[in-house]
Amino acid sequence: MEGFKVYNIITSLDFLDVTQGVSWDVVDYPAIRKIYDKIRFYQKTRKSIEKYLCINEFEQQIDRHWNDQSVQGIPEPLSISIKFDRVLNTGRTLAASLITGERKDRFNYLALGTAQTPVSDADYKLYNEVLRVNVVQNGGFISAAGAIIKHSGLISPGEISMLVYEIGFVNMPAYDPEQMLWNRTVFPYGKAIDHFQNQDFFHCTHSVYTSSSE
Repeated sequence: MEGFKVYNIITSLDFLDVTQGVSWDVVDYPAIRKIYDKIRFYQKTRKSIEKYLCINEFEQQIDRHWNDQSVQGIPEPLSISIKFDRVLNTGRTLAASLITGERKDRFNYLALGTAQTPVSDADYKLYNEVLRVNVVQNGGFISAAGAIIKHSGLISPGEISMLVYEIGFVNMPAYDPEQMLWNRTVFPYGKAIDHFQNQDFFHCTHSVYTSSSE
């Protein structure tokens, strides 16, 4: 057709993901649980703006502590671990199936492990899983705000003591060879989440920032 030009344009959908593990003193559990309950209430009542602002304020205060600044409105964390890793092949596969309506299962479970084996795109399980919890039933949340996808698991003080190096959000309540792992994060050596039963608690938040590029 005259005047019509065809351009070969290659685009990609990019995922930038970061995992944050934060430990707190056991006495601070009611205060942090209250924040999580508020986030889930806003989500349940479809108050998207209030939910976004609540999550954003909480994370901003944690970032302030990470940057050696004073925090307001939340207790002082005991420790913070941060790692940039990847959304795995199985995670991208299930995400595509969810978008097209071919599947309905989601990454509702948080798996915790102790292995330090480097991450591979082909990973579909943790290398030494010690605990798996239902994210929502355990007080956490799964949320989307614009192009940001968040999974946040809250681990109660009563869970067994563990040195958590690897975490991943997964679609099944117990290990299964057919399971699909959204992400696998391995914290750097010496930066694990060191949990002591009934002395502290922690949460893990995995955030994915999606973008399209040529």
